[in-house]
Amino acid sequence: MLLIILYAIFGIFLIVIIALRPHIFWPLLIFVSVGTTGLMVKGYCFIDEYFIACILVGGFWAMLTGRVTACKNHQSSLRLLMFLMMICYMVIESVFGVLVNKDWRIIRWIIYYVILGVLAIFAHRVNFPVPGRKNLLLIIAGSGALYLFAYLVYGIYYETTLGYLGRFATQGELWSGSAYAVFPLVVVIPAVIFLIIEHLGFSRLFSWFVLGLSILIAEFYYSRVSWFVIILFLSISLLMLKLRRQKVIAGLFCIIIIFSILRMGSTTLVDSAKFLLSPRSSDIDRNLQVKISLEAISKDLKTLFFGYGVHSHHYVLLPYKKEYYAKYLPGEKVGSVVRTTAFAAILTDTGLIGITLLVINFLLCILSVFIQGVSGLKKGLYVYCTVLLISFIWLFVANIQDIMLFYLLFMPFGLVAQLSRQSY
Repeated sequence: MLLIILYAIFGIFLIVIIALRPHIFWPLLIFVSVGTTGLMVKGYCFIDEYFIACILVGGFWAMLTGRVTACKNHQSSLRLLMFLMMICYMVIESVFGVLVNKDWRIIRWIIYYVILGVLAIFAHRVNFPVPGRKNLLLIIAGSGALYLFAYLVYGIYYETTLGYLGRFATQGELWSGSAYAVFPLVVVIPAVIFLIIEHLGFSRLFSWFVLGLSILIAEFYYSRVSWFVIILFLSISLLMLKLRRQKVIAGLFCIIIIFSILRMGSTTLVDSAKFLLSPRSSDIDRNLQVKISLEAISKDLKTLFFGYGVHSHHYVLLPYKKEYYAKYLPGEKVGSVVRTTAFAAILTDTGLIGITLLVINFLLCILSVFIQGVSGLKKGLYVYCTVLLISFIWLFVANIQDIMLFYLLFMPFGLVAQLSRQSY
């Protein structure tokens, strides 16, 4: 109860501060998106969307008082149109989900997608000042540092309180599971690497600290996906440096590779990267989710294209999961509600149209980044394409639909667009 009160008070603070100081709209938006990803209340992850809704209310207030004005921005109009088409479709599917499942809690998803739609329009049409490149990177790194430090302390506290594996026993209470909770690394790691490469002094030292904290998180929570992200972006960073500047990064890269092999086994990371095509035993569950969802929507043409409505996967997939688990994972408990990966959930709930709209928006964002790279011959833009690709692949790892940062990454004039536009 105390946490709920504190979150409510902070939300009011966000409304007031944005209304009075609209120039910090983007800094607070990024800070909240990265820094509150895995926080939970009563088992639900909605803290980030509540805070972002408060930021938008503050933005409306600033517009009404004339502290910020709308602009006629014709760039990326196609991307905005496609993004809003996806949002409208998801709102319709959410309404359908309420009617079909007779579960009024699904209204939360209607509000969620409306918030995303308004946020996209704000980012595209309102003159909120965007911080410079270095400040953007520092905001991402700073919010990531606070988030990761809090996540580490949370795990250590429950480990010392409940004993061995206490860090995992408490997932789903105040913090989500590690595959969900470490999603901010997809943007935090590139940010700190850019700061290490481009800047000296405090910025570089702080970035080394955040990178070290990320490695501690990967080790403490046995997070394969964290190791994968860290090693992948460190590998890419070697391509961004001249040979004489590679020594430190290359040395760190070798140390991390050796440590991860000794700690997790020589084939763990390779198996993690290819689990969709050739799953090992511990990844069969995720692999089956996609097969189950494909079979469920293939029932008829209506479900194939439109799915069953938002939230329906919890119940629709249950008989299919029981059948597949009896065959491939005998002895595994199925439960009364199916909790699956984001890709399987979106496919089941919204059909091929929902998945297609999502893919189109990702491809348009990647195309936009690629065009900027070709026209400006800027280094490092392929890093942002990698960020987008990993974000999409994450849909097969955990159900990250309700992470605002996920949509903010590929949104028109969103985080990747802002960073790539200022790439060096």
